[in-house]
Amino acid sequence: MNDVRHIRPGSRQAWLLAARPRTLPVGLAPVLVGAALGWAAPQPFSPWAFLLAALAATAMQIASNLINDALDYDRGIDDDSRLGPPRAAAMGLLRSADLKRATAFLLAFAALLGTWLVYKGGWPILALGSLAILAALAYTAGPFPLGYIGLGEVFAFLFFGPGAVLGTAWLTGETLSATGALLSIGPGLLSANVLAVNNLRDEDIDRRKGKKTLPVRLGRRWALRLFVLAQGATFALPCALGLYQRAYALLLPLLALPLGVSIIYQLYRCTDRRNLNRTLAQSAMLMLLYALLLSAGIVASLPTLSCVSI
Repeated sequence: MNDVRHIRPGSRQAWLLAARPRTLPVGLAPVLVGAALGWAAPQPFSPWAFLLAALAATAMQIASNLINDALDYDRGIDDDSRLGPPRAAAMGLLRSADLKRATAFLLAFAALLGTWLVYKGGWPILALGSLAILAALAYTAGPFPLGYIGLGEVFAFLFFGPGAVLGTAWLTGETLSATGALLSIGPGLLSANVLAVNNLRDEDIDRRKGKKTLPVRLGRRWALRLFVLAQGATFALPCALGLYQRAYALLLPLLALPLGVSIIYQLYRCTDRRNLNRTLAQSAMLMLLYALLLSAGIVASLPTLSCVSI
């Protein structure tokens, strides 16, 4: 576990710890893919929409991390038995109330950015942004927190996959296409798998504390099988589309396949689940690498790639 003895309570380092910077690629990756689809659209590309969407996604990602830190501490989930990286509230570095206030500020900031995005994208963006804010809170807040009832991976897929990718494509290029819908699945699956690594690491502790994550509900064996299936589909989908449309640059994500296979190997061979903290960081970086390669493939495939709006 990381040494936090040198971090002073309330310091910038404490806030950085609570923000979990290693998770930020999860929020940025689908925005990159959506922007590439917007670039491929016939309409002029909007760089301002891309910038504001990236900032709003980052703000909501950090807000979700902060409220998770606060509420897991309030619920008694984060204690000495924790296997993951240290949490600011549990270590006494930040007060739960301060984390909640910072969460409210970040969500308000994201909503402020969203006003221009709603002006540009209309009511679908208003609906998507509102649901994203609710989901960020509902992961650990409310009477039925998503992360506690086994729905965390489902909502991660929806909001960091089709939601973020297609929403960004609409904002940057006013386009929605069947091609974009298919390519949005990969980032969503990888996002769900990032959360799955976290839940696989904490499976035994979560079971003891009554937290019904997906590995707790399905059992470790089936959760691992589902992880492998999602990882495989992530790489198979753009490759199949690339071969079908002869847009061979869509095979670029295969360059990230060795890292994807390595993550699977680590999950199956792990004997000390604290080692999965490194696997978790690698999973987040895999998502960003995949998004960069897929985005490059989309842009390089023009005009071969069919992104006709639907």
